[in-house]
Amino acid sequence: MQNELYMPIQTIFGVLVGRDAISLNNTHWDGANLTLRISMNGRLGSNPKNEFCDCILSFTEVVAFTVTEFDTWHHQIDIVEDADIYEVNSGSDSSSFDEVLNSMWIKRWTNAASQHYHHYCLGTYDNVFNIICQEFVLEKIVDLNH
Repeated sequence: MQNELYMPIQTIFGVLVGRDAISLNNTHWDGANLTLRISMNGRLGSNPKNEFCDCILSFTEVVAFTVTEFDTWHHQIDIVEDADIYEVNSGSDSSSFDEVLNSMWIKRWTNAASQHYHHYCLGTYDNVFNIICQEFVLEKIVDLNH
């Protein structure tokens, strides 16, 4: 069995790491698409900038998602790692926004359509989202007042 692997996703600040890297401002679920309004902390990126950036993160053709309180999610991961069921790279080495390769969640599906979906894990200050969808788009919100 292949291990799950958390692959960091590049943002305008590079790879974001840390609980304070992404803050959730708003969510919208329409039954097929999940849209999150977030703020990214540029100081916590691999290409750091001393600024915050408001963005819209849209996940399309969502077939499943979970939201778990941040500390509860980390506790669950510790239990899985201690049980040695499978290795996950979700501790201090993971980023705030990852694609989960070799996803156990997707592997549970038996239909051919599952190959067209991706598993993403987004950690915000308060919550962790696990999302299975076809794709995502990250767009910077442009402030027209400046």
